[in-house]
Amino acid sequence: EDFAWNRFYQELAVGTGVGLRLNFNVLVLRLDVGMKVYDPACPIGARFFPKDPKDNEIQYTINFALGYPF
Repeated sequence: EDFAWNRFYQELAVGTGVGLRLNFNVLVLRLDVGMKVYDPACPIGARFFPKDPKDNEIQYTINFALGYPF
């Protein structure tokens, strides 16, 4: 759909996570773990995570990255 000012805030997703960064002189190592908190693409009533306290299936993502120290 097209962008509309009157509903864009309803289409924003929210996530949270923690990360570890190691800054060396020539390299930055990064390890992050994140999970969804609010997903507007899901049906109403199932947009917040975890959806049900009994549901043990929490969706999370692990990211590993190498970078330059700027």
